[in-house]
Amino acid sequence: MLKFNDTGLRKNGITREQVLQALGDTFVIDIPELVDSKRNNPRSMWVGKTYAEQLLEIGIEYLDENEWYIYHADNAQAKYKNAYNNRGKKR
Repeated sequence: MLKFNDTGLRKNGITREQVLQALGDTFVIDIPELVDSKRNNPRSMWVGKTYAEQLLEIGIEYLDENEWYIYHADNAQAKYKNAYNNRGKKR
């Protein structure tokens, strides 16, 4: 089950539908965050494209194995754009 921070989404002009589209992107990437949430839950930044090719960064907190909290969504910053565009490339 997904829970959303709708206030944060609205602040950044992102809709739930856009978040779901980006998470469903065939090439979506998952970048684990180094710091857990204040509730000590692991977090990741997922980066994927909407149907309109808008690249989003989506912050997810894993509340448990069946429940995720979308705490952040916005247009992808340069570091996430680079990670998405370079996915699968050897370094």
